[in-house]
Amino acid sequence: MNQGGGMVAGMLKRVWYFGMERFWIVYQWKLRFFRLQLKKWKRCKERKDLDQAYADLGSEVYGLYRQEVTDWAQAENVQYRLRQVEEAESRLLAVEDAMERIRKEYGERREEIRSNYAAKREALGVTVEDDEDR
Repeated sequence: MNQGGGMVAGMLKRVWYFGMERFWIVYQWKLRFFRLQLKKWKRCKERKDLDQAYADLGSEVYGLYRQEVTDWAQAENVQYRLRQVEEAESRLLAVEDAMERIRKEYGERREEIRSNYAAKREALGVTVEDDEDR
């Protein structure tokens, strides 16, 4: 009789650990989702800034062309606009790198949660055969 109760308790713990594993994975997914959404908004802003920097550079070059300046690449205003474009590009790349880090951290954290709860379930002596479906 006692063995049946231990078996039921073991199964309940296994179900509890499985549920907690899913809970923490969903929690991490939601954190990733919100963090990525914030970065997507920032990326959109940085793209608009980059487009504006390109437009400013183009208008500066066209203005010098209209004035029939042939050495526009050495003009101080063009150099300033080029620096603005480079800075805008670097900010955009930094945001995209941050988004990739968020995705990578989520994957690592998810695998860590899975391995922790798999170890807890295995310590109970009950394992899952269809582990590949997860």
